[in-house]
Amino acid sequence: MFVEVRVLCGSEQEADVISRIAVEGRLAAYAHTYMVKSHYRWEGKLVTCEETVLELGTVSERVDAIRMMVKENHSYEVPSFTVSELHNVEHDYATWLRNNSTEPIVHWKYQPKYNLRDDEY
Repeated sequence: MFVEVRVLCGSEQEADVISRIAVEGRLAAYAHTYMVKSHYRWEGKLVTCEETVLELGTVSERVDAIRMMVKENHSYEVPSFTVSELHNVEHDYATWLRNNSTEPIVHWKYQPKYNLRDDEY
């Protein structure tokens, strides 16, 4: 099954790092990012901020590994992580998606050069 994983990131830089780890590590075939304005309640306070949406296209077998990678590399205590099934995927695109998200994983563990928690990039 083909899925799209959606993660909200605290910055464009954070989304870029997670995207790169996912695509380089063949956890996902693609990554899309775009900015949004978010409104939510956190620790009893209303928050309005800009966030970066990260969408990763992959196969369902990769979701657990992506979830672990995101938790290791995300700055949020509780990252937003949702998964949606993709339906009626065109045949050639489906082949490309599967071929680019099911090869052996190159690496997906946290890389020190991408340390977002210490503002190093």
